[in-house]
Amino acid sequence: KTSKDRLRSMWFALVDFGMQAPGEFRLAEMMGSESRAHFDDMAELEVMQGGVLAETQAGIDDGTLVNTPARTIETILASPAITLARRAALRGDHPNQEEIEQIFALVWRGIAQGHDRAI
Repeated sequence: KTSKDRLRSMWFALVDFGMQAPGEFRLAEMMGSESRAHFDDMAELEVMQGGVLAETQAGIDDGTLVNTPARTIETILASPAITLARRAALRGDHPNQEEIEQIFALVWRGIAQGHDRAI
């Protein structure tokens, strides 16, 4: 898999986590990382969070992503996914797959190098 494939998978996994496990998502958002470490069911979220920054840096290094600090790209990439997951968790608002794909496409165009901007 490419950096693009891995980042896309992580992005959709975060959205899916909020839709499939709204209670756990809300709990993870409210608790600090130190507190979350004591909950076994938060392990998947912790692994995901730890891997996003490393995968973002790998995407910068291999030329998939624009050359800017990894934390900046991580913020741009994660914020819409977190918003979608939060809406699902708080309001039960589950966007359709087409809307989710469109949001990811817009985000990707903003962080991808010119040659890799297509979805």
